[in-house]
Amino acid sequence: MKSNSKRGRNYKNAEATLHRAFQQWLQGKGLRDISTLFSIPSTTLSYSFRRLYGRDYKALKNTNGILPIIQEHLANPKLSSSQRRSIEQWKDTQLKEILLNDLNNKTTRLLTAKEENQLTFKETSHTDKDWRDVL
Repeated sequence: MKSNSKRGRNYKNAEATLHRAFQQWLQGKGLRDISTLFSIPSTTLSYSFRRLYGRDYKALKNTNGILPIIQEHLANPKLSSSQRRSIEQWKDTQLKEILLNDLNNKTTRLLTAKEENQLTFKETSHTDKDWRDVL
């Protein structure tokens, strides 16, 4: 009888760990990185994600959503460490809403500043890269 209750507790812990791992995956981390972080083989992670979130769990990931834009801003070398910390704290508190928004707006493509510059440069063929002067 003790082993069943212990197994149930471990199962709940394992499922909570998988949910945290899935959030990391939705944020853009790869299965190998998550595997290392949680000490779970990547094949087990993939199988567990399929079991918990469905065979097409990869369709839940929005690579053109809000998170890449936030990541781009965090990579900006002009940010001070306090600004970076502030953005990270905000992201952590708003993560659930951000992921939900990305999921609900999967068909809407949001561009990072880099992607916007590349697309505009491609469309205008402007050579000095200051496309704002063209418009």
